[in-house]
Amino acid sequence: QLVESVQHDQLTKLYNRATVEKMINEHLATLEEGEKGVLFLLGIDDARRAGDRFSGLAWDGYLRAVAESVRSDFRGGDVLGRSSEDSFVIFIRGRLSIDIIEKRAQHIIDLFLRVQMKEFRSVACSMGIAATGSRLMRYDMLCLQADKAMQQARKYGTNRYRMYDDDKY
Repeated sequence: QLVESVQHDQLTKLYNRATVEKMINEHLATLEEGEKGVLFLLGIDDARRAGDRFSGLAWDGYLRAVAESVRSDFRGGDVLGRSSEDSFVIFIRGRLSIDIIEKRAQHIIDLFLRVQMKEFRSVACSMGIAATGSRLMRYDMLCLQADKAMQQARKYGTNRYRMYDDDKY
């Protein structure tokens, strides 16, 4: 129980940032030939404004509901965590095509949108995606790439995703 409390975010019960980083680095170091590690960084758009509009308890309940919605649809080997106050990380690995990655990204956004607050229907998200097949890649670099992609997605509106492409950045 003590280990559980150290590894998990107290509010969402997802893995905390330190645990996510450790687990993803372990996954990346053991990628097999042909496998990709894919990091989805899901950020709540304008979270401060939305959080200010509700009581702390209502906003905390909303974040727990988002975490549960996303958690409900993932495999045991996937890594789900809270990376900051307003963002979540999802990591998957396998022999994944771009088409599968994009379908998964849209599905994650759909899971996010399933949870809305009654009096505030415009809570939105943006997502950045970074993928690698290299065992030398590390969480911090993958997260930085996904964050750049998420910022690009936000330029095109809400509830969108964008995959990192180093040719464009």
